[in-house]
Amino acid sequence: EQYIASQIASLQDVEANNGAGAILDFFNQLNSESYGLAQVYKENQTNIVPVSEYTLKNNSYIQEITILSPLGHELLKVGMSGAAPQNNLSYEVYSDPFKSAVAGTPAISQVYYVGDNSEPYIDTFYPIFGSKHIIVNVVKMQVNLDLLRNELAKIRLGANGYIYVVDNDGLLISHPSQSYVLDRPDLSSRKIIKAVLSNTQATSDDQRYKNEKNVEVMAKAVKIPQYNWAVVFEQPVSEAFSFYTLIRNLFIITLGVSLFFLISIALFLSENLTRPIRKLQQSAEQVESGQMEKIVSIKSGDEIESLSHSFSSLVDQLLQREHALEKISSQLKDANEQLKKLDKLKNEFVSVASHELRTPMTAIRSYLWMALNGKGGQLTEKQRYYVERGYNSADRLIRLVNDMLNISRIESGRISIDLQSVDLFKLTQDVVDEVLPRANEVGVAVTIQKPNALPLILADSDKIKEVLFNLIGNSLKFTPKGGSITISYSKIAGFLETKIVDTGAGIEPQDIGKLFQKFGLLPGSYITNQTVAMGTGLGLYICRSIIDLHHGQIRVTSPGRGKGATFTFTLKIFEDSDLQNLKKEDSDEKDKVGLIHANV
Repeated sequence: EQYIASQIASLQDVEANNGAGAILDFFNQLNSESYGLAQVYKENQTNIVPVSEYTLKNNSYIQEITILSPLGHELLKVGMSGAAPQNNLSYEVYSDPFKSAVAGTPAISQVYYVGDNSEPYIDTFYPIFGSKHIIVNVVKMQVNLDLLRNELAKIRLGANGYIYVVDNDGLLISHPSQSYVLDRPDLSSRKIIKAVLSNTQATSDDQRYKNEKNVEVMAKAVKIPQYNWAVVFEQPVSEAFSFYTLIRNLFIITLGVSLFFLISIALFLSENLTRPIRKLQQSAEQVESGQMEKIVSIKSGDEIESLSHSFSSLVDQLLQREHALEKISSQLKDANEQLKKLDKLKNEFVSVASHELRTPMTAIRSYLWMALNGKGGQLTEKQRYYVERGYNSADRLIRLVNDMLNISRIESGRISIDLQSVDLFKLTQDVVDEVLPRANEVGVAVTIQKPNALPLILADSDKIKEVLFNLIGNSLKFTPKGGSITISYSKIAGFLETKIVDTGAGIEPQDIGKLFQKFGLLPGSYITNQTVAMGTGLGLYICRSIIDLHHGQIRVTSPGRGKGATFTFTLKIFEDSDLQNLKKEDSDEKDKVGLIHANV
């Protein structure tokens, strides 16, 4: 039963990954259409209307195409009935997906519904690049998810196994039952969905539950990181184990019949008739012990021989099913190896692309800085306005590229950890001295509370310095003038805990879990000190990765919006024996590199 259950789980995992693949193919198709429209608009704007109408005609799931300026103004809108008049154009809400496209990264919106009983929709945003790789416009497409639901409905296992999809909040967005989708149920309470959305391992109990029809089901869930959706394959337990139940019942019947004949012939027939029954019993015992290749052949010329043939046929079927499952297991293993190779290629591509982008972007920022400082002559107010916007955008892009390069180095295991004994108070004081001019500029007080005896820690001083820069810099961004940032220390069970408390904007409890994820910018978040550029959403992810490499922990707490926040991380107190052990764990044959420092 355990073996069959594991094979069923593997099959369901394959179907869940097939569903995830179908969704990625769907979004790749949308990106392809958006890219084509962007190229048409870039090369000849007069062709965009007929091309958009052709796209809408041949892709029924695309309902509307809009060209937006970087400021959100609708320049052109084409629907099923043609281009909208200019006087009907308005402005796009400055949402996170739109901001992402303006920054150069394609994005999608949250799922929404048009009307009370309509189908689910999403909006896609795709940047249009002009000369010098500058974002000049954005292509927005309104997409009906009904096509995606139809594609996912083709993925089935058995008569009742099917795929359904939820978004990052656990809201149902695709299901074979469209009426159930229109009810807009929140499935975040299902443990399997909660586990996959929080990137934790689901237990076998989590994978069994009663669905909306009160039917006990088995399920497998896969997360799509790029879009934070969860794909769940669900199948009734009774159907999943139907083959096992059949085999078990046949085995019980066969054993019962064998015992019946054994007792009857032992009482009424001679030893010659009881011998084949004992052989059959021996075969049954061999099957029970797993020796299915050694079935005894019985030739008695009566019903016992016929029964033995049926039993052998049953065992042959079991062997065939087992071989089929072994083949599927081998295929799954090969597919997993391919996925590992693709993930490695992805990390290498991000690293190379980020590295190649740094040099030209740094040159662009330098020339813009020279222009702003009058190196090429005085600028008019309008010229200075445009140059400052370009300089700030280049600066944000350089920080994003640096963060992406750091993440690529961390995830590929190319970051070196030089563990030494470190005076954390002195390290913190150095960081505070560097950020103090910025703190004085925005009117925020930064203080360090040092205990009487502070032990040394086991750490890489450069990496921990980067963590302190990120955390203190983050607090500076979100703390208003007149606020304060306080740094304190405490010893906890062999670890030194560092606590950074600010009186800033605070965090809602439901948003805390999103902070340490990649691009973990919170919806509706804002920066109190408006002269500070918006972040990339990668700094806290890098902090968590560095602390994990040190075998420590990092967390954040906040009473709520407007009530400040507390960031805490722990590092092991220095001991000579631990230094040698950790160095041995973190050794690697690959070339090691450091992190790129991010300015506050």
